Amino acid sequence: MSYTGGIWSVENGSTTGKKVVSLGVPKNRRNVAHVGGPDRDSNARLISAAPELYEALIALMRFREPVEEEEWQGYRDAEESAIAAIRKAEGR
Repeated sequence: MSYTGGIWSVENGSTTGKKVVSLGVPKNRRNVAHVGGPDRDSNARLISAAPELYEALIALMRFREPVEEEEWQGYRDAEESAIAAIRKAEGR
C-alpha cells in the first residue's frame, strides 16, 4: 500500500478548518487533507493517526494465530503501538 510518508500532524488551516500535513516530505507536497465542519478537530486527529493505526494493525495481524512464547514480546510491542495510535486519534 502506498501513502504519503512521514509523521502526520494536525495544524490550523483556514479560519474554519484544520489541515493534516506530513512532516516528512517536501513542503510543496506535505498537505494530506483539509478538514472542516463541526467535528473538524476530531476528524483531523483521526486522519493524522491513520498511518500509525494502519501499521499497528498490520503488526497485530501477525499474531492472529496462536503465538509461541518467544513471540510475546513482539505482540506486546505491537499492542503498545496500537494503543499509542488510538490515543493520538483520540487526542490524548
